[in-house]
Amino acid sequence: MKKPFAKIGFILLIGAIGVQTFSCSSTDTPDLPPPEQQTSSSSSDGTSQTFAYCVFPAIEYCDPGSVTVCPEGAIPMNTCPYTSGGESSGSSTVPLSSSSNVVSQPSSSGTANPSSSSGLSSSSAAGSTDLCAGFVNGTTRLHYGKQKEQFCDERDGKKYVHVTISGFTWMAENLNYNASGSVCYNNDASNCDTYGRLYDWNTAGNVCPSGWRLPSKPDWDVFGVSSGRNLKAASGWNGNGNGLDTYGFSALPGGYSWSTIGRFYDVGDGGWWWSATVNGTNAWSPNINYNSILLNMEVMDRSFFQLSVRCIRNYLAP
Repeated sequence: MKKPFAKIGFILLIGAIGVQTFSCSSTDTPDLPPPEQQTSSSSSDGTSQTFAYCVFPAIEYCDPGSVTVCPEGAIPMNTCPYTSGGESSGSSTVPLSSSSNVVSQPSSSGTANPSSSSGLSSSSAAGSTDLCAGFVNGTTRLHYGKQKEQFCDERDGKKYVHVTISGFTWMAENLNYNASGSVCYNNDASNCDTYGRLYDWNTAGNVCPSGWRLPSKPDWDVFGVSSGRNLKAASGWNGNGNGLDTYGFSALPGGYSWSTIGRFYDVGDGGWWWSATVNGTNAWSPNINYNSILLNMEVMDRSFFQLSVRCIRNYLAP
């Protein structure tokens, strides 16, 4: 008999160490519009104007760049009214950066901050063999029934597919970079091949390839709470829980690890990912269940769990 999905948002008490996570909290965000719905601006003579930002009033963030077209829900503007960041729902946020290659990293205090670092150091030394030699970024391959563009991670030569969803470019598979602080589900390398690795939060904040970063809660919130079915892969989920994979995101149920006790849970039943946005000693974690169409958002203790990582390329502040 299939065990129910283990909801770790319940209060968990361990007498010796007093571990506690907190209850589920979902954000009532409108569903993500189809990618083809966009907002554009033209001058009086019909030519396209260029703006400095796509401004998202609903989440009070700006995506910088020379733009003529913005996603649905965003307004093209030459100034950003939200440059001071702010706080909402008890979540830590930081000022926006003008760089699209900023990687969100945890500082010594555990709060996610933007940094100029481009991820963990490669295991290969400078001047060693180019592990991506001969590969052309943008080369496509078939992935869960869709042709998707790829890029090569120069640290280990792995190729990842990616998709652009309403203006933001996401990896379309979980990260599988072998870094300290990460494991394969059940310590089985074949699970890493399918689901990617599970990372502790401190590692997750540094592990994305150069030019990519750990997504923030606002990045995930753009999808909307009812988008789980659209984000799930069309195969690979237990209990007839497969999704529509509308955007090619192809979310898989990689489960999670409770690293402090060395246990693994819910592969095939649920997918859990880290975000860069912290809430006290916790961080926000988007997750999807095999028997639900929802994209849930819960807080997870940053010290005790290892979750999957999806990296995003376009910048929104954590």
